[in-house]
Amino acid sequence: MKKKLLLLSMVSGLTLVGCNGISPLDGENGQVIVKLGDGTEYTADDLFNNYSNTSAGASQYFEAVYDVLVRAVQPITDSIQDTVDQKLDDFVDSARSAASTNGTSYRTELSNALEKQGVESLDELEQVYYLDAQKAEFEEDYYEANDNENLNALLSEYIQYYAPYHVRHILIKTSSGTSLYNGTVSSDDAKSLAAAAQLLASGNLSFGEIALQVSDDDSSKTNYGETSIMSTTTSFVNEFKFALYQYDEFFNADAQEAVAAYDERQASEDDTTYVAKSGSALIPLDEEDKSYVESKVNRIPYEVFEKLNEFANVTLNQDGNQVKDGNEAYYPRNILFNKYLNEHSLGCIVRGTSASVQGEKARFKHIAGLSASDAKADDVLVDETGRPILVTRSGSGSGDSDSGYQGIFFIIAQRSPFVKSSDQSVSDLLTSLDAYWTMDVPASNADVSKMNTYVTYIKGTNEDYEKRAEGIETNVKGFDSHMNFRFYEEAYAEALEKFGSVTINDKVEELIDAYIAAARDTSNYSANETYQNAWDSYVQLLQLQDQLSSKEISEDQITALFDPEYQPIGGAN
Repeated sequence: MKKKLLLLSMVSGLTLVGCNGISPLDGENGQVIVKLGDGTEYTADDLFNNYSNTSAGASQYFEAVYDVLVRAVQPITDSIQDTVDQKLDDFVDSARSAASTNGTSYRTELSNALEKQGVESLDELEQVYYLDAQKAEFEEDYYEANDNENLNALLSEYIQYYAPYHVRHILIKTSSGTSLYNGTVSSDDAKSLAAAAQLLASGNLSFGEIALQVSDDDSSKTNYGETSIMSTTTSFVNEFKFALYQYDEFFNADAQEAVAAYDERQASEDDTTYVAKSGSALIPLDEEDKSYVESKVNRIPYEVFEKLNEFANVTLNQDGNQVKDGNEAYYPRNILFNKYLNEHSLGCIVRGTSASVQGEKARFKHIAGLSASDAKADDVLVDETGRPILVTRSGSGSGDSDSGYQGIFFIIAQRSPFVKSSDQSVSDLLTSLDAYWTMDVPASNADVSKMNTYVTYIKGTNEDYEKRAEGIETNVKGFDSHMNFRFYEEAYAEALEKFGSVTINDKVEELIDAYIAAARDTSNYSANETYQNAWDSYVQLLQLQDQLSSKEISEDQITALFDPEYQPIGGAN
């Protein structure tokens, strides 16, 4: 029978000075780790030789030592006692209930239930429950120790190595499918795109208010377009994430120094960091691909949206005949969509020559780098605070109701981890980011107005603030897939302080150290490879779209749509 408690006996040669019941047995053949009733003894070498050649064996040694350390340093609190008592009561009640349901004896059901748990008695099960509860409390206390010192340290590490963005967006879904050059949108799609652009440019509403009105992303619109926190490991579609990264790396003068510092941190062999050692640059491409991505900026004249609305229902040409025998790709709205909006790279909307957005109220301004020139026509659409609104085409699945969505994203970075003021140093920026992503909840409504934080960004109730703080905490606690190694190191340090010394068999300690290092290196390698592959796929998508551009409608047909004398018929808006 496999026993969970046996794991505690697999620690070869471990001694916790002053810790009752943990010192190994002494036998004729060396330090005995397991001794059976028939006199059979298993020494440290026996166990080491059996388990040292496999990662599973190494992990068992790690878990065994960790279990012993936690037992040694974590006291049985009232909370732990209550948890264990309740679990034992529930276990016994379940066995009694099973006996009643199955028409068997309580003893039989209890024995079966104990066997499933890998133990032989309630006393052994109680010890398992104690250990589980001790580990749970120890690990929770790890974050809260010294006024959340460890949690705040993790937050700083998360900010420095995983670049969390506070992002907001408006999604206008389309029925265009996944084609890179001949997608077809409905008349309603065309009107929705035009309406979103018109509202954003008018200057009458905030970005969040517009998201609340028109966004097709139900999960974010009620939060004024706010998504979950986005970091380099967040599984957003590539176009969404990489549009922001492209902007900050190539076009945002306020971000480029911090991006360079981030890349330098990622490239360092810093053994004081656990999961970001030799991490990936923000844009981990070779110079040729990097230059190519930098060149892929899709500047969309505002007139395009006006024409989308004007031609939304048009299916006939000026002679009153079906366009191209009813081929939807040649409808004016789809010519415009494929030329200007069906583009998966970083994009923005520029003022152009439209008379309707020439006034002071229209939200366009010169954005160095993103604007193609200093001309007023190249001013970029921004939100109410002057942040550029980035535009990209993306989706998940085919766009059918049962397989994802397709559409156009309008995106702003409410807080970029790379944007600093001109008088800030990079270290000052990181300090301000620690403050922005704080998990502190305001004590009163009076404090809310004083706090410029993610938690208080959307004004609400105390419950709302706590939920937002929990969102940050979840990300911070979850970015390291090997938090158990940090817990182990903390338990070891506490045992050392409590007992004066901790001695682990040299072979076992070496094996555990190698296991931890290998697991971390493997995770780092896998994460970097995944990130690199995402960028490679993105570049390949843009290159494929370039190759297919020859299949697009001719420039003459596109130009004709902007001719004031072009008057197709067939379908009133």
